[in-house]
Formats: sequence, C-alpha cells, structure tokens
Amino acid sequence: MLQFMKLGNIIKEIRQKRGIDEKTMAKQINVSVSRYREIENGNAIYNFSTLIKIADALEIDLPEIFNKW
Repeated sequence: MLQFMKLGNIIKEIRQKRGIDEKTMAKQINVSVSRYREIENGNAIYNFSTLIKIADALEIDLPEIFNKW
C-alpha cells in the first residue's frame, strides 16, 4: 500500500495546484467522493484505467504523475 500512498499524495498535490476540488475529481472519474479520498490517501487499490481517468481529469499525461514519483 505504500506505493498507493505515494501515488495518492502526488495526485493530491497536482489536483490542489490546479485548483480542482475532490468532488469535481470524483465526478470526472466516476467514483464517489469517499472513494476518491481513499485513492488520494492511499487507502484504495485501483486499476490502471482509473489512473488514466485521473490523469485525464487533471489534464496531464500519465508519465507526468510517475515523473514526480
């Protein structure tokens, strides 16, 4: 789960820099707000397609997320 925690922190940082709230992100990737919070907090395991949806919602390329790792 440590990998998901680190990834969640990166996603949260990018989201906040872009001024997007959790509710908007959850809606854009088609999950509940509580599920989205679990993703950012590293308490959820999710698949690659969800990560692609997150990158699309943040309007970034997927490699940008991993470059911050």
